[in-house]
Amino acid sequence: MTSSDLPSCSVTDPGRRRGLARMVVLGVAAMLPPGLWPARAVAADAAGAMQPLPLDAFAEPPRMSQLELSPDGRQLAGLVHLDGVSALVSRPVDGDRPVLVLRQLPGVAMARIAWSGPDRLLVHTRVIRPRQGRLQEDWRLLSVRPDGSGLKLLTPPASQGGSDAQIQGRIVDLLPEDDRHVLVERPPVPGRPEPSVVRLDVVEGGFVEVHPAQRQVRRWMTDAQHRVRIGWRQVDERLEILGCDPDGGRWRTLWSLEGTEVDAVQPLGFDDDPWTLLVLAEHQDHMAVFGVDLHDEMPKPRLLRAQSGFDLGAEPLRRPGRSALGGVLPAGRARRLGAAAGVWDAPLQALAREVDAALPDRFNRLTSFSADGLRYLVHSSGGTQPGEYYLGERGDAPALTLLLQQYPTRLTDRLAGKRAVEFVARDGLRIEALLTRPPGRTGAGSLVLMPHGGPQAESGDEVDLWSEFLASRGHAVLEVNFRGSTGRGRSFLLAGLRRWGREMQDDLSDAAAWAVAQGLADPRRIAIAGASYGGYAALMGLAQEPQRYCCAISFAGVFDLPEIILHTSRFLGGQAAAERLIGRYWGDREVLRQASPLRQAERIRKPVLLVHGSDDLVVPASQSRDMAEALRAAGGRVQHVEQSGVGHRWVAGRPMRQFLALQEAFLAEHLGPGG
Repeated sequence: MTSSDLPSCSVTDPGRRRGLARMVVLGVAAMLPPGLWPARAVAADAAGAMQPLPLDAFAEPPRMSQLELSPDGRQLAGLVHLDGVSALVSRPVDGDRPVLVLRQLPGVAMARIAWSGPDRLLVHTRVIRPRQGRLQEDWRLLSVRPDGSGLKLLTPPASQGGSDAQIQGRIVDLLPEDDRHVLVERPPVPGRPEPSVVRLDVVEGGFVEVHPAQRQVRRWMTDAQHRVRIGWRQVDERLEILGCDPDGGRWRTLWSLEGTEVDAVQPLGFDDDPWTLLVLAEHQDHMAVFGVDLHDEMPKPRLLRAQSGFDLGAEPLRRPGRSALGGVLPAGRARRLGAAAGVWDAPLQALAREVDAALPDRFNRLTSFSADGLRYLVHSSGGTQPGEYYLGERGDAPALTLLLQQYPTRLTDRLAGKRAVEFVARDGLRIEALLTRPPGRTGAGSLVLMPHGGPQAESGDEVDLWSEFLASRGHAVLEVNFRGSTGRGRSFLLAGLRRWGREMQDDLSDAAAWAVAQGLADPRRIAIAGASYGGYAALMGLAQEPQRYCCAISFAGVFDLPEIILHTSRFLGGQAAAERLIGRYWGDREVLRQASPLRQAERIRKPVLLVHGSDDLVVPASQSRDMAEALRAAGGRVQHVEQSGVGHRWVAGRPMRQFLALQEAFLAEHLGPGG
């Protein structure tokens, strides 16, 4: 197949597109249990259009996520969501009657789905349960036919001869040419963290080990011929990337990485050539794709794909029906370059450009292909559109047809959108932020400064419903990509390591000062809010500059740095990662205490709202409990709410409605009414 085989795409008539989207949604509603997918009102009169959307509109989950196309191109499967409950559904591509395949059970989350053949779906589930006084995350792999029959538990718990290890059932290779088997990681001994690789029968559940576990190796990767070729070994603070020849011999250490370099080389996968390993590595301060010839005793990367000024992502794009890589999917800022930014396979590159031409001014991602490559799925978003799924057809009449919108038009028609802005920090570093302004505002008013979580993450151009909710209530929102954020080069990323409460915090203060100088914010009406690291930064802002902010909001915030390092050390590779990011538990102990909001409670005199999930495994709920207690003991003003059954991420539906309602009342009292 060559680029000449790819005639231009045409998008289905917009009126028909809306009809198809409605047909899909109503078809799902007709097949699901009562109450799982109630009808939604989408019409509004002229007077209603002038009123802010109700809080519920911003708390709804997406209608569907993880839409996947079967290998034969005949069926679709995805997760539908409502109010914290998810269900796996399937539907013929050429039909309109979805089938309920599997409904989420209480306490079980469906984390990922995949087709293992044209007639079998895999579901990776996550269960959180208490054990020995602590919460533990257990993973299970299920298999089921797209009509809901043939349900099989593939990775049973320890009580049934399985394992409860942290790594359980991760899919290593879907084996596109084999509909009956997949390669997965499975700890060979209950309680042992290191996985072996097994060939798993997705129908009966039997397995055969194809590669043994090795001490301290926590993950494996196969080549395009499905042979285990790459391993990641964690030795204290050192990460070793191991590799072997195609015949399984000559295992050796390809890279040994420590300190700031542990993520400097990231294996992506293999090309058709079994001697060519593709990796993400630094090129002119940004992450690019390189090919490595494994004939060489010492790796000598050659540049394959780079984008000046942008980091390419690490999510692989595989050639249709094969395991060989054809590119990487754009992530973060690189999405601005288009769907072809990280693609080197000529036919896929041509297709990505055709999709961008058919759906201009969008962020488009090729997410799923049929084995013959004639059908594919595109996820498209951007501007004020949170996300849509399109079905692509290649051949004599190529076209893109809208399958569904992830959110109803009553929301998408009223979103404000973001625009990128830039300012210079006090030390001369250029910082980018995303500004969301309330519709109609022209002058200064209330502002919510919003640092993202991670902190090795970023605020992106995609629609953010938290920011949109605040803007709908009259508050401008400034999402800051402070130093240490991803997507802006290695130097920018490394500038944030072990700088919690210092330069990273200064960037936020400088962002607030810039907003005031630009006439965007009233200096007396600035709040600071965030989740995870963002929650940490919110309270450190009150502790360090009480005159700058009038209140703070935290969701799942980190407040005691030595304690969070200790907690993270319970997980495989956690201590090395936490100490690299935050600081050494013993060597930097005094610095960590000084940078912990929990130790600064007496300095926090402005009102604080703390919200935390009881089932948070990443940042335990005790962090917010202890922070609230310390604030009360110091005479501070704090409102603390713990949400039962909620983990570290947002849970749309009731928990999100509660969180937004708490914010609305809190900001109305302490920030004042929006414009």
